[in-house]
Amino acid sequence: MDKAGQEYWDKTWKGNDIPMGINSRDRGLGNYVNWRFREYFCRSLMTLDPISVTSAFPVTVSLEIVNYCNAACIFCPLFGGNDRIDRKLRPTMMMDQDLFTKLIEDIATWDVKPTVFLNMDGEPLLDKHFKERLTILQKADLSQNVNLQTNGEYLTAETSAAILMAGLSSITIGFDGASKEVYESHRVGCHYDIVLGNILEFVRIRASLRKSTALAIKFVRTKQNAHEVADAYRLFASILNPWIDIFYDTISENWGSPALENVVLAGIQRDMLPKYCGYPDNNLVILADGSVSPCCFDYNLSIAGGPIGNVRRQKILDVWRGTPFEKLRRNLRQPGRDGKPARCLACGLSFSRPRHFYTGGPAIEGRFAQSQENGFKYYFTKHLKMRMLIQLALGARSWGGSWALRHGASLARSVLKRRFAPDRKSPT
Repeated sequence: MDKAGQEYWDKTWKGNDIPMGINSRDRGLGNYVNWRFREYFCRSLMTLDPISVTSAFPVTVSLEIVNYCNAACIFCPLFGGNDRIDRKLRPTMMMDQDLFTKLIEDIATWDVKPTVFLNMDGEPLLDKHFKERLTILQKADLSQNVNLQTNGEYLTAETSAAILMAGLSSITIGFDGASKEVYESHRVGCHYDIVLGNILEFVRIRASLRKSTALAIKFVRTKQNAHEVADAYRLFASILNPWIDIFYDTISENWGSPALENVVLAGIQRDMLPKYCGYPDNNLVILADGSVSPCCFDYNLSIAGGPIGNVRRQKILDVWRGTPFEKLRRNLRQPGRDGKPARCLACGLSFSRPRHFYTGGPAIEGRFAQSQENGFKYYFTKHLKMRMLIQLALGARSWGGSWALRHGASLARSVLKRRFAPDRKSPT
């Protein structure tokens, strides 16, 4: 770790002699353990002390390469809600290539590499420089740390091949319906047949190239499509690879209306006290113009009364460890509502909720479900130990682990390759 980082870490931990965890160069097992290691101790300390721990390096960095979209989803703050994006404050734009290159070169020097998301409030595949950005990420040895979130409309065969050859960690595709009618009324502007065809082609190309980029389906559940969650799961269970792919059931109503989200997600009462939000301790959002936002839900930069910094003029870690960010974190650590930004007090994620907080609980019966902050995560197999073995094998492929681990992972991959066919066809 660099000297400034060590000083920052020592100051933040306030004398607690706990190491950062296992250093790693990529998305493999080491990075996963490092992330979970820090999360475990952060959460452990939070149970004993209201003061949380800020990572010396962000765990995730979201780069908004474009802030506009081809779709007009009914739940999206780009197009609706009482907190929708103000285009006077955030005009439509694409992150310029010089800034993107500067950011990636900066991140590449960090001792602990973050997970990089190539999107925030927009559709990344509308970026005319997208393939050039993949090349920049590859040259910086960061492409295996990248997660891409897209609606899939422009996921052509050529783009799929570029993503797979670049070795991205995962791609998440929003698909909010099992039927054409429900899907297209929910993801307005996207076309059911085109996106489903693109997903099938991605799976086919992945199998032919023998790549391990994971594919996640993100189903945003609202009142309009809740009845099709289980059917959508079954549709993709017949298409995707059960050993590396996943299905997210993300419960929402309108991301641009936080007050409404409180009712739908958590049933929050006015007299409830907020819990501590650790998002600013681990996550960094960089908008297309270089402005830094303290939260992915801070669409109009209201939490801190404007951007918390700008990476055009500053290094990322100077913003991350700077006074404005630390001041915001201290305010969020205080118990009760006093000093909390209004946007935070209107956020459902700032309040505790039951494990199954949505009426009816998990929508898919008989499958393993992991509760998350705003929904559920489903696997396409019940053989969880086998799935974990595969994840270990894929992670160790590029992780600088022991000889036995790497060769054991190689053996596991060869056995699994013979036993399970990675490519499946859609049911007719």
